[in-house]
Formats: sequence, C-alpha cells, structure tokens
Amino acid sequence: MTRLALGFGGNPTKHISGAPEGTNMDDLVLKFGGSLIAISALVVFAHFLGFTRHGKLSSKGEAAHCLRLAAGGFEPVHVFLDREGEAALAQDASGRGAVLAPHGNQFVARILSAGAKLSLEKDRLQISDQSIGLRPIVLRFDNMPPDWVSALADAR
Repeated sequence: MTRLALGFGGNPTKHISGAPEGTNMDDLVLKFGGSLIAISALVVFAHFLGFTRHGKLSSKGEAAHCLRLAAGGFEPVHVFLDREGEAALAQDASGRGAVLAPHGNQFVARILSAGAKLSLEKDRLQISDQSIGLRPIVLRFDNMPPDWVSALADAR
C-alpha cells in the first residue's frame, strides 16, 4: 500500500508500507547514506591502525620462537625462511617438519602430517597438508634451499 506524504521542502514523497507513520523515503535515504559513511570511516580507521597488514617474520630466530609454541611440542633444529618473511619451514631433531603459516597479521605453527606434500620447483616450495588448510603454503627463495629442505621434500 502506497500513500503520498510530505517530505522535505514540501515535496510529496511515497510512504513506505510497513515503515512507521511519518517516515518518508528522504529520511531512509539519509539514514542509509549516513550508515555507509560511518562504516567506510571505520574501515579506513582500522586500516590505519594496522589491522589490514600481513605479518612478517624478521629473522630465523623469530620463526624458531614461534615454532616452539606449536601444539604437541616442536624444537626446531633447522629453519628455512621465505624470501619475504611471509612463512617458514622447519625440521626438528627427529626429522619432523613444521610450517609457520600466515593467519591474518599473525602466524600459526602446524606440525606436518605424514601425508603432507612438499613440491620443490625452481624458485619456490609449495606445501600442502590437511593440518594447514585447503590452500597450500608457498615459500619463495632466491637461491637453492638448504639440503635438508630438499631431503624433506623428496621424502614426501
């Protein structure tokens, strides 16, 4: 059901059926526009606070510290850091592998399962495992990775 009501400046506007009496289209458009502006301002504010940045590992030592926090206990002996510091691969004394994967602007440590797949290509290492999710982790490097990384990839 539609009725005409007086809007701003005496212009007739349509009344929205189901809206409270006295509500017109101009009021709703202003509220909607104000909400869009407020939400956009919050998104920009969150960006400037740093909530949209990706985490970066600054050193192998930092990566080793994060890997020690992995569930089930993991003491890294070897650590291989991505060229950009966006991920890391490690191996402990018993030969188990673990990956430090980005999760928002933080990192999560996951011990690789026996079914993990590591494929070594010319300038990158791709790691796929159920424990790290559906999307594979990719570590990029400039030079050839250390021998232990190649041995870990060949063993899987």
